[in-house]
Amino acid sequence: MPTAALELIDGLAAEGRTAVTTGEVRSRLSLSPQGASNLLSRLERDGLVERVRRGEYIIHPLGELGVSAASADRLDEAVSIAANGRVHRICYRSALHEHGLLSRPGRRIQLAVDRRLRIAGIGERELEAITERVGHIHIGAENFGQSWISTKARALLEAAQHPRRVGGIATVAEALWTSDTNAADIAPLAIELNLGVGLRRLASLNEQLGLRRLDELTPATATYRPVPLDPDDTRNQGFLDRRWDIRWAGPASELEAVVRQ
Repeated sequence: MPTAALELIDGLAAEGRTAVTTGEVRSRLSLSPQGASNLLSRLERDGLVERVRRGEYIIHPLGELGVSAASADRLDEAVSIAANGRVHRICYRSALHEHGLLSRPGRRIQLAVDRRLRIAGIGERELEAITERVGHIHIGAENFGQSWISTKARALLEAAQHPRRVGGIATVAEALWTSDTNAADIAPLAIELNLGVGLRRLASLNEQLGLRRLDELTPATATYRPVPLDPDDTRNQGFLDRRWDIRWAGPASELEAVVRQ
């Protein structure tokens, strides 16, 4: 590795920089576009940088060599670069895992943005861009380093509203089982974001599994249209939770056994 390249990375780290662009490498080392691209490819191969999007790289301190920024403590930086200045929020299963509510992360990084992104992955992980109205992206969100992330309450609600996006209702149940979120956190968000079905699924899980997290929730006076607890479970071996009009495909004890593992 050329000494000038190592000195560049060393100098950027000393300046407190966490990322570098191809243009900066060209300018600082007086290289051609192809020369800068080749050098960054070598730096990436040696674990000193990691490409996040075209022309933009995360710098790896020596103690982080071999560890992807997308799976380490620098996910916020990698996501911020991938979002490229757009309003965004780490969401769904990715948010549940970052809040410590799941034992295993998903294979994809899930990111809410107002328009589709042109990149398909960050490091070795696939990036799933979920399009939302720009005015909704930061509702129920909080700062996460250089990025934004769904709060625990929003992450639970959005996962319960769309269980397929997090791997099924067992994932939602595990997160609720682990969380300390209460009704006061959940109910206003459900109204503001129109996530009523997600709220009902969480309320039904809370009661049928005896979690006591959301006991203060009460059903609306109007009759609900029955919806399945898990849209992908087509069995008819369960029951209808008439309080919340949630159709369980199997006994509650079955799901409880899964989340207790």
